[in-house]
Amino acid sequence: MIMKKYKIYKILFLLMAALNIYDTNAQDNATESRTIKVKKGLLSQIDFTTQVSADFTLPKNSTDYFELGYTKAGRSLIITTKQETLPPTTLTVAETNGKKWTITIEYKEDIDLENESNYDFSDNNIKTTQSNIVLSETDRKLSLEKQTEALPYSISEMNQLTKIYPQIDFAQPPPEQTINLAYTDNDAAFIDDLYNSRPELNQAFKNDMVNIRVVCQNLRFNGTNAYLKILVQNDGTENFLTGAMLLSLLRENGTSLSLHPGSIYPNKFPIIKPKSQIALIYAFKAYDVSEQDNLKFEIQDRLQKINLELKIAGSVYYAAKKD
Repeated sequence: MIMKKYKIYKILFLLMAALNIYDTNAQDNATESRTIKVKKGLLSQIDFTTQVSADFTLPKNSTDYFELGYTKAGRSLIITTKQETLPPTTLTVAETNGKKWTITIEYKEDIDLENESNYDFSDNNIKTTQSNIVLSETDRKLSLEKQTEALPYSISEMNQLTKIYPQIDFAQPPPEQTINLAYTDNDAAFIDDLYNSRPELNQAFKNDMVNIRVVCQNLRFNGTNAYLKILVQNDGTENFLTGAMLLSLLRENGTSLSLHPGSIYPNKFPIIKPKSQIALIYAFKAYDVSEQDNLKFEIQDRLQKINLELKIAGSVYYAAKKD
């Protein structure tokens, strides 16, 4: 009798555990619904947390109405609308983390370019790292050796690094780096001039927990694009393997917008040697930024041990664009 009760309880326990697992999985895979606005000829970008796959639900071929593309890292969808009259359209999206989305697409003629052409459905950062370190502005200056090459130049050095980090392809950008495919780059002469120019801002940021400092040197505009020049200083004893970067606009009203780079110069993400420094240019589509807004810049190492972030006052951006 006791054994029979035990078996019944055991069966009930297993059933309850199975139901609980099912319910947990159901919650994890729950589909979220969103609505986006589009306009003919306007490129819209939707950002997600992990890589995505997507399908249109349309009464006829979706290519008659839209062109659908992905960013390089596959974590953003690019949608170009080809017609003014659209049928009821639903975009179903599945992320590799199991999250699913149902996105309703609506046409709007008087679209707000800042708030209705870029949609951030991600966790608003690039962090897959173990720690997030906020850098604070400092007056203390460092004088380190200028490193001119993005990567160690000699073949022996590269062979040694490949043995140490066999999982990293130094000839390619980090897979976590999202690129804005809609970005139109300026001529090389402008970028070269900016890269070799004297610092105009020279705002240094540091945190005593790490030996990496970031100095914002210049912020310039050319046409519809903006260019942030930063100096990354490695005051440590080990190489710093420059990883993914992201600039975000943090508006006064609490909303945010990911300003993905159209390009990063130099193209090969630098390996910064100990006691060395190298300048980078982060090129992105320019937006209107008020003096009350802020910009958050994030940079991580390729090993994803740390994610460094710093804030640039909107007044700095506003003044640079005004000039």
